[in-house]
Amino acid sequence: MKFRFAHWITRSLAAVLLVASLAQVLTQFDWPSILVALRRAEWMWLLGPGVLSILAYWWLRALRWGYLLRQVDIVVPLGELYWCTALSLSLATLTPMQSGEILKIEMLKRRGALDRLSGYTLFLMERVADLMVITCLTLIAMLSGIISVMAHYSLGALVASMVMLLGLSTGLLLLKPVRRALLGIYNQMRICLPNVWTFIVLLSLTALGWLLISLGWQVAIRAVGIELNSVEVIALTASVTLINILSFVPGAIGVSEFSAAFLLGQWHIVDSTAQTGAIMLRVYGLLIVGVGLLHLIGRRMLRPLMQLKSLK
Repeated sequence: MKFRFAHWITRSLAAVLLVASLAQVLTQFDWPSILVALRRAEWMWLLGPGVLSILAYWWLRALRWGYLLRQVDIVVPLGELYWCTALSLSLATLTPMQSGEILKIEMLKRRGALDRLSGYTLFLMERVADLMVITCLTLIAMLSGIISVMAHYSLGALVASMVMLLGLSTGLLLLKPVRRALLGIYNQMRICLPNVWTFIVLLSLTALGWLLISLGWQVAIRAVGIELNSVEVIALTASVTLINILSFVPGAIGVSEFSAAFLLGQWHIVDSTAQTGAIMLRVYGLLIVGVGLLHLIGRRMLRPLMQLKSLK
């Protein structure tokens, strides 16, 4: 009952945040100017370097996933890990807290490559590493003055999300089966991270992955004439991503656009241009989904050939 109440509160607050953010985006954005700017955008930036940044990010995430699997003596070909990673990460952009990435665990489990306990433990470790990296980058950006101010709506969303996260976690911990499962995960994590070096490698691969995503974001806003240096783009990527994850809103619809537009505005970018940049970041997210769908189609087309090869 307590968990259901915490879950209901979380969903209610996420719904309120979704409606409020969408209302701001739909009523406050200068859509006529945005549409004109989108028509004049240099779309080859997205279709060229943008797609390359996505592919490179997926390969790096597959490499990180394979590294963690080897810590528990599970060896899966890198190519197979890449396919699972590409499909799951393309779905993750549309799900709350990017939870759709768990699809890769179920895909490998269906193939008999790993069990759920090992899979979800490693996924938790990946998620913790992601949160550590983007949280540290956000704090560094704010404390160093790269991001001099945070939108009160974005700050409010961050605080509300933290409250929701704490409430949901408390509700979960009150359940005995959850506590028992967490104990099993803790014991498994001790096996997966046998030493400090393993943790350093995990964080290093995670940081490189987010640098690739920030490169994709830089390409996206460059397509509409927004010029930011690499440090500013990294700060933008980390800050908006952190808000998106903690918002609990599927795909961070509205939340991402409003936060990105405000943060772009702090670098003295005209409102309509900053809003266009925020929309282009959404387009980049949709491009990730599109590339993922192409992978799915390609996978299904190649499957008969792979089966025929295995029979020979």
